[in-house]
Amino acid sequence: MITKIKTLILVFILLLGLGSTSFGQTQEKIPKPTSEEKTISLNSSSNQDKAIGQRLRDIFTQIDSLKKVEVKVNNGVVTLSGEVPSKSASEQAAQLTQQVDGVVEVENNLVLFKQLDKQISVSLERVKAMGNDFLSRLPVFGIALLVILLFFFLGKAITSWKGLFKRITPNPFIATIIQSLVRAGFLFTGLLLAFEILDATAFLGTLLGAAGLAGLAVGFALKETVENYLASILLSLRQPFAPNDHVKILEHEGIVVQLNTRATILMTLDGNHLRIPNSQVFKGVILNFSRNPQRRLGFQIGVDTQLKLFKVQKLGETTLLNHQAILRDPPPTVWVQEMGDSNVVLQFFAWMDQREFDFFKVRSEAIRIVKKAFDESGIIMPEPIYNVKLQGISSEKPIGELATKDKKIKIEKELLGATEDAEPDISVEDHLDAQIAEERRGKGADDLLDENKPQEY
Repeated sequence: MITKIKTLILVFILLLGLGSTSFGQTQEKIPKPTSEEKTISLNSSSNQDKAIGQRLRDIFTQIDSLKKVEVKVNNGVVTLSGEVPSKSASEQAAQLTQQVDGVVEVENNLVLFKQLDKQISVSLERVKAMGNDFLSRLPVFGIALLVILLFFFLGKAITSWKGLFKRITPNPFIATIIQSLVRAGFLFTGLLLAFEILDATAFLGTLLGAAGLAGLAVGFALKETVENYLASILLSLRQPFAPNDHVKILEHEGIVVQLNTRATILMTLDGNHLRIPNSQVFKGVILNFSRNPQRRLGFQIGVDTQLKLFKVQKLGETTLLNHQAILRDPPPTVWVQEMGDSNVVLQFFAWMDQREFDFFKVRSEAIRIVKKAFDESGIIMPEPIYNVKLQGISSEKPIGELATKDKKIKIEKELLGATEDAEPDISVEDHLDAQIAEERRGKGADDLLDENKPQEY
């Protein structure tokens, strides 16, 4: 077992040495960057080879990274050998060699430093050079930073002048957006000037290109969020509804509580909170029950087919007209809707003012007084006729039970003191108003609805 482990270790070390050697060795030939091929001269001499070699040695001694490069020339073929600190130095040596007149070909046998201490020293020299360059440019960095701070605080000072933006637009949400754009514009101008001072405009272009691609990707990822935000801006400008309006948006119905940057918040008639994304609100159908104070109510009643319908219609119109909550203009109307199986269906319509009375209460009261008038006038309102066959059930017990039930109902009515002449409550229903007021309290900064702003028609 130990022998196998030793064998594996030796194989690993051998592969590691071969890998480092192949990594350091550079065998690729770098041609001279000219548009025309060089013509190989027929005349070649040892003096010319010596001149080429001496010229290259003189050049390499002036470059720190190429001082240890060895040069051999034979018939115009130059062989470079030795160690260099980096691949870029190797390519530089080959490039310089190709530029010397009389060079036919370059054999680049340069390798990277194999000794770890030399590689570390070269890296440290690079870091030192970068640090010296940074220290030499430190005053320029300071000036660029001052320019950025100057434009940042200048934009902040201008955007803090709220009176200016209120004159531009009375909508606080739009004013906030304009303030953010102005502040961002000043900051971008400061960054542009700072990069110009640092002579790094090319880097700024690359940075803006990358930011554009990143913004495009983020835009696709946050498509719904951006869509909701834009819809919020348009809804705040158009104001299709106001706080406490009774609306129906798509299939959702409720009282408007708030419009924020993401959703429209309704309180349903059952007291539940309902959040609808603004993109759906903007694109959807909005039915506003509160915009027009006058609202029409309607209901149906079936009467006997033997009655004179014209008199029944007039009785219904007169009954509704005498109620305090029903408007005289336009007057209530009664239409013959259709012929039923055992009756004639009448359709009643009447108008009321929602600012003074509750719609649902008035509709309920209208049905009650019409039924009462019909009962007092002897107008029959027949029920559907069904034939029911009962097998194996005695009729005596159900009749007794029904009699007991009727007596119980009569006693309960007497105890409650319920009478048809009692004055019903038809005032405006306000049990949700306190809840909505509590919800809106303290959310003025987030609410995009303005009660004082003209609404869209």
